[in-house]
This record gives sequence, structure tokens and C-alpha cells, in this order.
Amino acid sequence: MKLKQFEITLNRKIYAGNHSLSKIYDIVKELDCKKVVVITDKNLIKTKSYEIMRDLVNRCGASIHALCDIEAEPSEVTISTLYQPDILDSCDLIIGFGGGSCIDCAKIISVLPNNPDFFENIWDTSLITKDGIPTLMIPTTAGTGAEATPNSILLNTKTNIKTGVISTKFIADYVILDPQVTVSLPQNLTVSTGFDALAHSIECYISKKATPFSDLYAEKSIQLVFENLELVAKEPDNLIARENMLLASYYGGVSIAASSTTAVHAMAYPLSSMFHMSHGLSIAVLLPYVMEYIHEGCSPLFEQLSYRTKLVDDNNNTSSQVFVNSLFEL
Repeated sequence: MKLKQFEITLNRKIYAGNHSLSKIYDIVKELDCKKVVVITDKNLIKTKSYEIMRDLVNRCGASIHALCDIEAEPSEVTISTLYQPDILDSCDLIIGFGGGSCIDCAKIISVLPNNPDFFENIWDTSLITKDGIPTLMIPTTAGTGAEATPNSILLNTKTNIKTGVISTKFIADYVILDPQVTVSLPQNLTVSTGFDALAHSIECYISKKATPFSDLYAEKSIQLVFENLELVAKEPDNLIARENMLLASYYGGVSIAASSTTAVHAMAYPLSSMFHMSHGLSIAVLLPYVMEYIHEGCSPLFEQLSYRTKLVDDNNNTSSQVFVNSLFEL
């Protein structure tokens, strides 16, 4: 194996586990917040989790405001609509509360007040020269891993192509991984977002940009998905399985930050744009077929993953196909 340099920027602090949503109080107190803005969607502001968040912020003596005009596939138009300088003025903390779309929008909104030129062209991250408002990301799905990445995925309405807007300034300061906030997620979204987490980790593992750091997180993420995705689909109230899927998703996001996705995501973006499919569904459709197509070239890596996921007892020259078959079965 070639020795190579690599660099990764990680979150400042991560809280995980059942009822870790309560740590919002500590974060708001730590930052001495007077004003908090939540980037979320219209359905999530009706949930018990949002009520808990609002009450915790208010108990700290801070005000809380929600910006929730977010589509399932946000674009630069979404950002223009969300960005309300009067509400963001004097904001001390931005919370991204939701799936990948909400979190990705929160990343971009967080840097706009201090980087007005970036608002004029959000495709050019060289215009982000100053740190943004501190951010807290709370994923309500276990799939995108957006809370760990420097990426924000937006639909470019001029090209009708999803585009990654990437800056280390987008890395969240705080992350909360609370399985309670994912319990109400419907089964179809639980499964499709779980496949997204799995794809992130497999693609990062086989990428030419893979590093020892990304491999470590990718292997654990893949193992957790194999052990928990089917279980959480059958038992939606299983908090241990929910927590494990949140960890798998987060580890997949860390893998992206240290490596890169490959063919599955490259194909999924135009597929979801053209046919208005959810990102998770497009990933689930493509993943096993793409891995089958490339498995001969990635055979040693797939053999290792077969062993790590306990599909086989030891590495052998047939376990590569075993791993690919397991994706179709899953």
C-alpha cells in the first residue's frame, strides 16, 4: 500500500445516545446564545422533538426562530428563499434539524451573513473567506451523514443537475445523534436512507481517494448497516437499532470527509434529478448493480468486506461475489 498524505476536518463536539437531544441546553448555555435559528421543514416543527428543542432553548433565556421553506430536493432558489437577514441578524447558533436537505441548507445559510459575496454566487466557495455562525446538526434520518461532511448538495436549476458545494467552513461545530428523533420515520424512508449510508461507506472504501482513516470508519459503518437495517425496518421502535443506524450514517459521513463517493452517487444525482426520485431510493436501486459491474476490479476489497460483515468465516477468492449477492438480498 502506498503511503499518502491526507487531511480531514471533524466536528468540534458530538453527543450521541438516547435522549441526547437534551444536550441542546448545554450547547446554548456554552455559547451564551440569545438567539437561535432552526433550519427545518414544515412537518418537523410539528413534532415532539421540535417542542423539546424549543423548550430547552427558551429555558436558557434565548429566542428561537424557524426557517422551514425547504423542498425535498433543495436548489439555489431554496437558499434565496430561506436567507432572511432580518431573522439571521444577531443569531448566535444555527440548528439544522431534519434530513440531509435541511442540514445541507443550514450549512450554507450559516456562512451567508459573514460572506455576502457568496450569496451572489453560491457555487463559488472561494468567496467564503470568514467563518460562519456556529452550527448544531441534528439528523432525523439515518442515511446522509451530512452532519459530518463539508458538502452541501443542491439542485442547479439552470442545468437541472445536483451539484456539490464543498467547504470546510460547512463542518458543523456540534452534532447530536439521538435515536428518539428518528423513530417516527416511515419504513420506506428508514430503508432508503439506510442504503444511502451503506453506499457512502462502500464507495469511500473502494475509492482511489480512500485513506486508512476513511477505511476505519467505512468498515464499521458497513458492519452496522448489515446488522441493523433489516432489524430497524421490522422493529421501528427498536432504539438500539436506531442508534446503530445513526452511528453508521455518521461514520459514512466521516468517510466522505476523508475519501469520496464514486460511481453510485455519480449516477444517482442525474437519476433523481431527471425522474424526481428521492436520493435514497435512487441509491438503493443502483447500488447492487453498480457493485456487481465493478466487483472483479474491487475483488480484494469486497473479500475483506465479506469477512468484516461476517458473511464468510475467512477471506477467500469467492467471497467477493458473496458480498455483491448480499447487496441484492438486502
